[in-house]
Amino acid sequence: MVFNFLIKHKHSILYGVSLAALLFLLKWLELRFVIFDHGLEVYIAAIAILFTAPGIWLAIKLMKPALSTPTLHVRSTNPDTAKILSLKYTFSVHSQHG
Repeated sequence: MVFNFLIKHKHSILYGVSLAALLFLLKWLELRFVIFDHGLEVYIAAIAILFTAPGIWLAIKLMKPALSTPTLHVRSTNPDTAKILSLKYTFSVHSQHG
């Protein structure tokens, strides 16, 4: 079954393999061109990335905001306001004086 498939599609498979080999050859030549002709720029970029990535990580760690629990102050004449709102915050219920 597989053998019949290979025989039937022999030209398509050969064409695909040759295109893949040519693409690999072109990418390899392009990489050689970039590395050998622009070696200094690649070296400088590698060093820049090497120092920039930890710098960004450190800045994020140092600038992280401190976590705090929010406080919600509700002014109402109803003492059950905190129950009615049913929020998980610290409530400070004050009565209003006329």
